Amino acid sequence: MKKSMQGNHKIETGLIVRKETVFSKMKRIWNILLYKEEANFFQKIEKYMLKNHKPKGKIIIPQEIKKQMNQEKKGEFEIMELQENKKAEIIIASGNKGKIKEAQEILKEYTIIPMKELGINIDVEEDQETFEKNAIKKATEISKALQGKMCMADDTGIEIEYLDGFPGVYTKRWHTGTDRERNLEILKRLEGVPKENRKVKFVTAIAVAKGDESIVAKEVLNGYITEELRGENGFGFDEIFELENGKTLAELSSEEKNKISSRRKAIEKVREKLEKIKI
Repeated sequence: MKKSMQGNHKIETGLIVRKETVFSKMKRIWNILLYKEEANFFQKIEKYMLKNHKPKGKIIIPQEIKKQMNQEKKGEFEIMELQENKKAEIIIASGNKGKIKEAQEILKEYTIIPMKELGINIDVEEDQETFEKNAIKKATEISKALQGKMCMADDTGIEIEYLDGFPGVYTKRWHTGTDRERNLEILKRLEGVPKENRKVKFVTAIAVAKGDESIVAKEVLNGYITEELRGENGFGFDEIFELENGKTLAELSSEEKNKISSRRKAIEKVREKLEKIKI
C-alpha cells in the first residue's frame, strides 16, 4: 500500500480520504474512483450510507462506474435470458447417423442427443403387434431408465404385399445381418416376381416419451421393391425402395427425399404434438 502525508490528506491505493463527515468522504470517494473493478464494492457502500445516514445531498457516481454497472447488469440479463431460452433435450434412441441428422434438422427447438453419446446402451425388445406400440414401448422404457428424461424412439419397417405384409413389425428382427445383407435377402425372396406384385409400404412410427407420458405419430410411403440395389444416398431400405417415378429413395437428393420421407413427416407430426402438449 502506497502511503504519503500531504497536509490533512492521506493517500491510500489512489483514494483520498479527508477528516470530514462520513458522507462527505463517501461523495469524494465516488467522484475520484478510477478503479472499475471496485464498482460493486462501492455500490454496497452507497446502499449502506443511504439506509443508515440519510444524506441530504446526492452521491455522485463517476461515469466509469456507471458504464461498468450497466455492462454488468446487461451481462446478468443476457445470462438469465440464455438460461430461460435453453433448449429442452431429447435423447434419441438410435445410433444411426442418418436418423440423428434428420431429427436434428426437424426438431430445431430441441437439443437432440444420441443415447450412445451419454454412454448408455439400453436394448428394448420390440415385441408389440404394431409399429406405434413398439415405438412407444421403446421410448417409455428408455425414458424411465434415464430418470424421466425425454426420449425419442422409432419403429420403422416395410410391408410387402406379395409376402402378406412381411416383414412388418418383424423388420428389425427377422434378419441379423447388415442393411445391405437384409436387402439382398428380400430381393432373393422376390426373384422373378413382376413389378405389379412387388408393392410395398414404408411405415414409420415415431414416439416421444417422458416417463409414462408419450405421444406417437405414424406415416406411410407407398412404392415397389426393385429387382436390384440402386442408388448411393440414404440408408436402410432406400436402395431397394422404388417410387412411382421409377427412382429409388437412394437415388434422390436429400432435398427430394425430405419432401416425401415418411420418417420426416412422422417427426414433423410429433413436433406439432409437442407444441400443443407439453409432456
